[in-house]
Amino acid sequence: MFKIYLRQAWNLVKQNKLFTSIYVIGTGLAIALTMILFIVHYIKFAPIYPEENRGRTLVIRRLTLHYNDNRGMYQSNCCSPYLGKYLKEQTRAEAVAVFGTSNTLSPKEIGKPGESNHSKGIIKMVNADFWKLFTFRFINGKPFTDVDLNSKQQVAVIQEKTALQLFGRTDVAGERILLEGKEMKIVGVVENSSVATPDSYAAAWIPINDYAKQVQKEGFLGNFHISLQAATKAGVDSLKQEVIEAFRKYDADHPETTHELKGQPVENWLSYYQHDKEVSVKEVVLKLLYLLLAMLFIPALNLSGMISSRMDQRQVEIGVRKAYGASNLAIIKQVLGENLALTVAGGIVGLLIAYLIIATCSQWILSLFDDTDLYSFAGISPRITPEMLFSSWIIGCAFGACLLLNVISALIPTVWALRHSIIESLHSKQ
Repeated sequence: MFKIYLRQAWNLVKQNKLFTSIYVIGTGLAIALTMILFIVHYIKFAPIYPEENRGRTLVIRRLTLHYNDNRGMYQSNCCSPYLGKYLKEQTRAEAVAVFGTSNTLSPKEIGKPGESNHSKGIIKMVNADFWKLFTFRFINGKPFTDVDLNSKQQVAVIQEKTALQLFGRTDVAGERILLEGKEMKIVGVVENSSVATPDSYAAAWIPINDYAKQVQKEGFLGNFHISLQAATKAGVDSLKQEVIEAFRKYDADHPETTHELKGQPVENWLSYYQHDKEVSVKEVVLKLLYLLLAMLFIPALNLSGMISSRMDQRQVEIGVRKAYGASNLAIIKQVLGENLALTVAGGIVGLLIAYLIIATCSQWILSLFDDTDLYSFAGISPRITPEMLFSSWIIGCAFGACLLLNVISALIPTVWALRHSIIESLHSKQ
């Protein structure tokens, strides 16, 4: 049956080349906008290298400290390393990663001792659990450990690209490197990651200084981000309650201050929408759903008008089919099948357009749904990997969007055309 629909669609294509061209292009543009939405969110939320544990990760992005003696409040873009150590002790988290840059995301000097040529890149300070939560693939050496942090070893892990820029090879574990003028020993080299995964990305990673003796100056406030990994996806909610209870216990032991979490910790994907206020999952889903419907519904109205005009031209054909016993349902299936073939062709064009836009304009496309433009601020263009673009989930979403667009645009004109009787359809051209 589907072969018959394809053959009929091909005949209509040859008879109505202008209609086909406009229909495919219009569908392609609608699908392209929709797929950009899907791809951007897939890159931000899906388990991709090296953030493959996103599904069981909770994050804390910001904290507010209230002084109970009316001295006011303190807000911070997150936490001190001491908080990471405290949560490690108070919860059953599989890993508590603490990470951040020394001050800003501005690229820093990276070079070799005794040589004048230097490169620039983001240097991130991390704890040992960082390497447990983020699934970096080491191509040489190994990560540093708590022993290295506690003994204040001057060690570093670098990215493959950094190793090639400075040494021309990747087997450089044991070599010395200069990070902002400080000489350090390279203990490991990892496969390249992308700034499109901002939590894990850096050109080089070094231990958090004085991790074991971090002084609490303002409670848990600091400049580091914290991510906690549950043992399983089912354990995320339990871990969230453990973190909340840990803060409640700390505040009870320190009655002079109270920490405000503002709905945190939250799932990794939800943290992109929570900035200065708590946002519910329902709010985020509805926002994205309305955006998706707007992207599909408006083009569907235009395509529906085109299909309605074509259905008027096919009234005689519909009348003949009815006269030979075809049911309304059979005619609806035929029209939907014919238009689905054209919609899929437009979907393929749209997917290619979306890939082209993402590949050439990734720096601003990937920051569309963030309040902070991390990518341009750091002066680094995100590297888009095949893993981010060619996934079964994205292809499935493209086909689903094609199917939805087809039903919205073709069903109403077809049902409207079938309201005529056989006599009216056969005499429509007179």
